[in-house]
Amino acid sequence: SGSAFVRNARPMIVYTGLCLIVLEFFGLRLLALQLMSATNLMIESSTQIFQFYLISWSSVVSLYTGVRTFEKYKARKLFKGK
Repeated sequence: SGSAFVRNARPMIVYTGLCLIVLEFFGLRLLALQLMSATNLMIESSTQIFQFYLISWSSVVSLYTGVRTFEKYKARKLFKGK
């Protein structure tokens, strides 16, 4: 797509996901839950939600990578044919 929003939004999904994973790596989610005096059930639920997020984000990134590879292949094929 020629839209500037679409061109910038697709990589932003990847960068945002990586940022959240780095924050999780440093334990900021668990620290925030501890500061809020969260119960064990809340912490376990939060962990399950984060695991679901990782699966969903990985799927989106895989799809983005596949589509981007196809776009580049298609563009290469078009220019090579001329």
